[in-house]
Formats: sequence, structure tokens, C-alpha cells
Amino acid sequence: SSDLSVADIFRQLDARGLKINDFLDLGIANTKAAAGVAALINDTNFRAAADTFYSEGMGLCLKWSRQQPIQQFVQVVLDHCGAVLGQDPTTGLFELTPLRGNYVVGSLPLFDESNIQRLEQYEKASPAELTNEVQVAYEDLATGQGGSVRVQNLATITSQGGVVSSKKSYPGLATADLAQRVAMRDLLAASAPLARSARKPSSATSAHTNGSASWPWLIRPSTLATIAA
Repeated sequence: SSDLSVADIFRQLDARGLKINDFLDLGIANTKAAAGVAALINDTNFRAAADTFYSEGMGLCLKWSRQQPIQQFVQVVLDHCGAVLGQDPTTGLFELTPLRGNYVVGSLPLFDESNIQRLEQYEKASPAELTNEVQVAYEDLATGQGGSVRVQNLATITSQGGVVSSKKSYPGLATADLAQRVAMRDLLAASAPLARSARKPSSATSAHTNGSASWPWLIRPSTLATIAA
């Protein structure tokens, strides 16, 4: 039924599907075969991420064939759910961070000349490079057929004078509703004039992990950034 949420579908899958954290645990365990998964992850962090996914109905229907490297498969899962997986440099534990913008700007760390040695690279997408339409292909669990959804940023289409489209394939999405929300997520990112920079940090910035947000003065005041290795 189209009224069935992905969370409801997942509860019915049993052996045919796994929760997001199961996939991620599997990927982590493969990198540290000698240790137990529980000793390698920040349990509080993973539970908070799982609560976020559950509240969103972010259930995935994916099969790992074991012919695909597990790290590659984990990245597919992360791309579906809009999250990053990394290690906290202070604890060494793996942390799962859904990229949802759920932060308070005033509490973010400030990157300036006191903790950044130099700005090595800075680039920003031009208006002509922005995507204003995203098409997402998914696999409808109720019908067993492939489907697709399309979302557009009409303001950007008008300013660019035409449609600049991007196609994404998310076979783990099982309903049109979830595919629509993921398409909108990707469109918001693709149609924004985001900047990218490479900076040489001092030891004062070493505690920040992948996916954490910052407010770097060196780019320009009041500019938010997401940290990536």
C-alpha cells in the first residue's frame, strides 16, 4: 500500500532487509576484524543517529551481494540517508552524523587566524554550475517496479534561463514519498551556491570530526561550513 511508511515496511522485511546501523556495523567490523563492533563505535552517537532515521521513516531496502566491497556498500547506504561516517580523533571511535543542519549557529566553533595556519584553496560554484532539477529513481516495494520522481527549484530555473537537471539512483528507497523527500534534500544542496575550501589547521582544530559544522572566519564572516577529511 502507498500509505505504508518505510519504517512499517522495514519491520516486515525480516531477513530480506537490515537497518542502517546493521550495515554500518558490518562495514566497521570489516576494518577492525579483531575487535568487536561495540568497542569501536560511539554508542550514544549511533543511537541518536538511529533515532533520527527512524523518526524520518528512513528505512532502506538494499541487498549486499558480498561481491561488492563492504566499504563501497556502506557509502551507498550513507548516500541514501544523507550521512557521514568517521572517527573521532580524540577517542578513535566511529561516529555516524546525519547531515540535517540541526545545530545552533552561536554554539559552533570559530575558525580564524588563531587556529588555521593558512587557506590553501577556495572555490565557489558559479550560478551557471548550479543544478535546478533533480530526478531520483527508486524501487517501489509495494509494486516491485522502478519509479522516479522529479523536483525543481523554479527560482533558479528562472535565473538560469533553463533547466539544469541531475539524475540520481537510490534503489534502496522503497516508496515515492521517501524518494520525493530525498530528491528535495539533494536539490537544496545542488541548487545552493556552496563554497569549498582546503585549510591547513593547527592542533587546536584537530578535535573536529567529519560532518561537524563550523563557522569559519577565514572564508568570510557568517559562513557555515561542514568539515570533511
